[in-house]
Amino acid sequence: MSDALPRVVTLRERAGDREGAENLARQLADDGNPEGMSRLGRLREEAGDRKGAENLYRQAAERDSSSALNFLAILREQTGDPKDAENFARLAADLGSPDTLYRLGRLRERAGNRKGTENLYRQVAGRGHARDMPPGNSAFDAWWPDGLDPDGQPIPPWQ
Repeated sequence: MSDALPRVVTLRERAGDREGAENLARQLADDGNPEGMSRLGRLREEAGDRKGAENLYRQAAERDSSSALNFLAILREQTGDPKDAENFARLAADLGSPDTLYRLGRLRERAGNRKGTENLYRQVAGRGHARDMPPGNSAFDAWWPDGLDPDGQPIPPWQ
């Protein structure tokens, strides 16, 4: 199956052709394509079928799909399972996608979970992605006004 099909799924979605997007995503998923499984899962989630979405995300995750792991992490966080959410986010980060750790941190920050937020932000920084966190709009700046070095250690104030 063509590498262009996932892009066509996106184009169909943007054009408002949900049925066409879902048919193409299903074709990809049926062929074992993890991106197709993730996209079909997202479409199912948007339609309110969380169980079907999670099943598709898990199938894609078994094929090392970082986007599926990202979706699983957010889904688990939304359903009140922060431990599972963090495990999925860590697995995604291991595959080179640390942004879910950051997104979970933002969700926990909004929920007032300072300890959970700091833990997740330190994991992002510890993976060498501290520079990727947006400045000025999170507790990250309040905790570490001078930032973190790539190893996740606070940078002392400049004198």
